[in-house]
Amino acid sequence: MRLRYLLILFPVLIAFFVATAPAWLMASLVAYASDGRVQLEQPEGGFWKGHAAYINVAFPDNSRQRLENFSWDVLITHLARGQIASQLLLADKRANAKGVITFGSDGLFANDLDASASADILRAIIPVLDAWKPGGTAAIKTSKLGLQPLHAIEPATVQWNGAHLEMIQIPHLGDYEVRVFPEGEILKFDLKTTSGALRLTGGGQFAPKSGGEFRGEAMAAPAFTEQLAPILRFMGPVNSNGAATLSIRLPPLGEQRH
Repeated sequence: MRLRYLLILFPVLIAFFVATAPAWLMASLVAYASDGRVQLEQPEGGFWKGHAAYINVAFPDNSRQRLENFSWDVLITHLARGQIASQLLLADKRANAKGVITFGSDGLFANDLDASASADILRAIIPVLDAWKPGGTAAIKTSKLGLQPLHAIEPATVQWNGAHLEMIQIPHLGDYEVRVFPEGEILKFDLKTTSGALRLTGGGQFAPKSGGEFRGEAMAAPAFTEQLAPILRFMGPVNSNGAATLSIRLPPLGEQRH
């Protein structure tokens, strides 16, 4: 009789402990799964829905960045579809992000992604950018983005606001927007300038295996014509309207690594 009660009680207890698992358990799981590259500090709440005062991340430039206010909400309904999914939110002064991360047999994806990061965070993620010392804030919005490997699945909008480069002594080069349209393995994109001293327009396409090309124009705003003239001549042939013609080959990903 007691054994029968124990057999009934045991799964109930297991379900109770799973449902009430603490947030520190999620922090331990994240640290283990990432080999310590991602650490949740001061976790609160539960395993399924919680908050960490800080998320400490090791970036490709070998730095560690400590970002504030990270929260998660595991979407249990996705488990029935064979997916692990969680709503994530990051609210830091240097980086903001919200979206749903899903993982399943078809891969790892970010859904309904709306994220932005300051230039110092972007340089930590993409170390090659450090040679140009870019400034400003980068942002991306898309309904679906593949993460392993990184690739666009749905149209995306990428913005660079308050852009500037250390080599050009102009505090605000411009605010730029790139719209990306994936077509199979090919990414088509167009570029426009919403404001600023250096006006860039154009478009092109890119494929990871074969590369691509960007064609467009660069022109200085009237108040910066003299100051930007050497930069425009460096960028390409300057026509009678004072615009530099841009023609840039984009190498395949394998070639970019060398």
